Amino acid sequence: MKSCAFSNIEEFYRPQMSGFDERTSAKWSFECSALSPLALFWGFADGTVFLPEEADEAFLSYIKERLGLGALRVIVPRPGSHGLSRSILNDSAAFEALLRLAGEGAALLPWGESEGYRELLGELAKETWRDGLNNHGELWKVRYLGSKSGFRHFFSQRGARLPEGRIAGNVRLAAGLAGEFLDRGEGVVLKADWGVGGKCQLIVPSSGKKRSLAPLSRCIPELKAGAVIVERFIESAGHPASVSCQGEADGRGGFSIHYLSAHLEKSLSGEGALIGKGAFESPALEGQARKLGFFAGKCVSAFGYAGVCGFDMAVDGEGVPWLLEMNPRRTTTTHGAALGELLLGDGWEKTHCVAVAMDAVCGDTFAEVKKALAELLFPAGGNREGVVITAPPKGGKGSFAALARDAGNARKYLAAVRERFRWGG
Repeated sequence: MKSCAFSNIEEFYRPQMSGFDERTSAKWSFECSALSPLALFWGFADGTVFLPEEADEAFLSYIKERLGLGALRVIVPRPGSHGLSRSILNDSAAFEALLRLAGEGAALLPWGESEGYRELLGELAKETWRDGLNNHGELWKVRYLGSKSGFRHFFSQRGARLPEGRIAGNVRLAAGLAGEFLDRGEGVVLKADWGVGGKCQLIVPSSGKKRSLAPLSRCIPELKAGAVIVERFIESAGHPASVSCQGEADGRGGFSIHYLSAHLEKSLSGEGALIGKGAFESPALEGQARKLGFFAGKCVSAFGYAGVCGFDMAVDGEGVPWLLEMNPRRTTTTHGAALGELLLGDGWEKTHCVAVAMDAVCGDTFAEVKKALAELLFPAGGNREGVVITAPPKGGKGSFAALARDAGNARKYLAAVRERFRWGG
């Protein structure tokens, strides 16, 4: 079977970016561009990947030669101002290539479903006999479930284990509601309705003071862009602070789990997660996360959501996971699980662990990063483990993954990367 990945990350976030100020929107566009190369790992080794902009040639040579992905085909349509999907529609050669792939039954793998991507599927449906191109449910459900307010509204009606919380119309009201939690000696989280990746939220621990909320909120411009969710902060102790479940819904009540991940401590590697063997030290936590993720997936599938999605959970001091949000799309851990299969084969999660580190401070050029990590790069010492550079650096930051025979060694590889670039130093 063939695969066709679409790095439509910026296109997916465009609706929420329209509500941000110009500076914040520019920041999001830059970060989407930095994540774009991750799509190179979503599909099969001989798959096709549509990118919105040209990839670093040295980086492409590295993944093709060092990682054995020589058959990977990259297509960059003529750039436009309306996102990747419409750029493909407006480039006859790119659309013809996609049409051939669709006709051959290639798996279509977008970051997430956007208006432009739906338009692209509609045009494909007119040109091919392939079934299912228009059976993707209603697009408003993607937006509803992806917003923090919609998610809370949806799952509060279904008996899910959610932190106590409220939905405020703006950040000023949210600051007032947050005071209720602090008065009770509890920590609180203020989340932007359209925040992503934990970056668009303000966490105030139980020791925090109400007067600190107003000035701190100015540091997170996304909080000013609409509704703000105010939730009790789930404080962890001796467990991963958060875990995730990623899978796929069929839109008819069915849901299959692809993988679970346990998030790394920020002190180790910035943003990141562990997937596979040893990712969860506690079988009980892993079992509970799987059960909660499956429940959530079945709920959204029965609602009519179809496609890849992920559920983030916070873990409390007793090791119990609480449902926090849904990502109606792929995530930055998706390529980590895909790397395991690409480089190690089926069943890799039983024999190896993949650690993913995102947004890590590193060198300014790919050549500089590759040279610094030379002896760590997969396959290190000819073994089936080592570090993979998963995106060339942009703005002095990059993306890495470490493959090892257990979680401890995966962490050691990332620690070695950190030493070379003095993360947090």
